[in-house]
Amino acid sequence: MKVLVIDHLFADEIGSRLRADFPNIDVVTALDSQSAQGEVAACDVIMSLGMNADETLFAQARNLKWVQSLGAGVDKFQSLAALDNLELLTNAKGIHGPQIAEMTILYMISLLRDFPALVRQQDAKNWRRFPGRKLQGRSITIWGLGTIGEEIARICHAFGMTVSAVTRTPRDHPFIDRYYLPGDLAEAASVADFLLAVAPATAENVGRLNADIFQAMRPDSYLINVGRGSLVVEPDLIAALKTGSIAGAALDVASAEPLPPENPLWDMPNTILTPHISGMIEEYPEQVYPIVKTNMAHFLAGRIDQMINRIDPVKPITGSTH
Repeated sequence: MKVLVIDHLFADEIGSRLRADFPNIDVVTALDSQSAQGEVAACDVIMSLGMNADETLFAQARNLKWVQSLGAGVDKFQSLAALDNLELLTNAKGIHGPQIAEMTILYMISLLRDFPALVRQQDAKNWRRFPGRKLQGRSITIWGLGTIGEEIARICHAFGMTVSAVTRTPRDHPFIDRYYLPGDLAEAASVADFLLAVAPATAENVGRLNADIFQAMRPDSYLINVGRGSLVVEPDLIAALKTGSIAGAALDVASAEPLPPENPLWDMPNTILTPHISGMIEEYPEQVYPIVKTNMAHFLAGRIDQMINRIDPVKPITGSTH
């Protein structure tokens, strides 16, 4: 059996661990889709992040039996026509909460303190003092209450924030003050200093953050997106930022990644852009490998029903989530 691990940072480390734990399988690694071209045809298993979900690459994988996403998102894999007949897709959900929660706090404090302006002042050797605003007492609406959203709620509560959540399944939670159903997203956005998008890119979620939502938000409020770029109608967001309908945004994801240099978001002083790194930490192999190892052991033993984080059905019933 041949396994291909694709990742520009951690492929070799994950591959080395697989070889040590499963010496009877052939493990090859690649930094990206381009360098994987010569290896993919004979692969039974591919392990990769969604950013490497390349149609041309996966169309060559005619022996493919299982895709293990090395991240939580699987929408890019689900959108590939080459994987229409794939029977086994798993992901790495449940491990990203701590680092994405910390980045969310960083985004909020940076926006309230205008930290980008401070960095620009340092670059210009300009000593200018100006007041910031504190996080304590602010409010946040979290759209998407999985393990990441719950961890963000816990930390925001510790900062003395009021926490609302948008979810289909309200439940008793010690750190959430109020719930809204998905159909009430505009109302939920209107009451918060921060609207945080951490929802998955399902068909019903794609494009939900549009002009109607931005008009419902207060002019002193902010959007933070650590979910998927496709959740946002980007021209509507750009218009809201330009006109002052909202105060600013922090975006870890975008409609196109990498974000093209001509995109207006690059030049907006009220916008913080990061290159899809909120879940990326040096310790990531230690986080993800237990899932990889467990699933590989079950896969080799034929215990498919015991594999962790199976996506069932592999393709969304409602259609593409690309």
